Amino acid sequence: MPEIKHGSLELPGFWRIVWFGKLEHVPSATAAPSIKVYLQHLPRWPERTPGSRTTEYINAGDIPLLHLDTVLKDGVVERLDDNPWTHRKRLTLDLGRDNLRVIRRFDLDDRGEFIVPVTNDYLLSDPDANALFLGVGHASDPFRYL
Repeated sequence: MPEIKHGSLELPGFWRIVWFGKLEHVPSATAAPSIKVYLQHLPRWPERTPGSRTTEYINAGDIPLLHLDTVLKDGVVERLDDNPWTHRKRLTLDLGRDNLRVIRRFDLDDRGEFIVPVTNDYLLSDPDANALFLGVGHASDPFRYL
């Protein structure tokens, strides 16, 4: 990936994208929509020790370049090979209508547990974090892949 500096995410040091919030309303026909990004500081990179947290807004058009767990250094995306949070896996999924379910971020399963694990307590207190997910079933788990 080429080095692209994301001006709105140009925070000093290493930061990891931990979540995306809701899409903001477009103020005018000529303005680009923006989306809230939740970031966690990584003061001891490449260790996984989390630091402070912050939220910023980015142009929604940048989403294809900035997935969950993207690590940025001074606003520039780190290579996937250098990022211990990313994993590659190849699999075949059944995308038939009966195997897909739309759920909310904080929905619970039949045991009363979060379908999407909540690992950051500050997401629970922010209503913007309650996004929609597409659950794809696999084996006996109806939400195996999100």
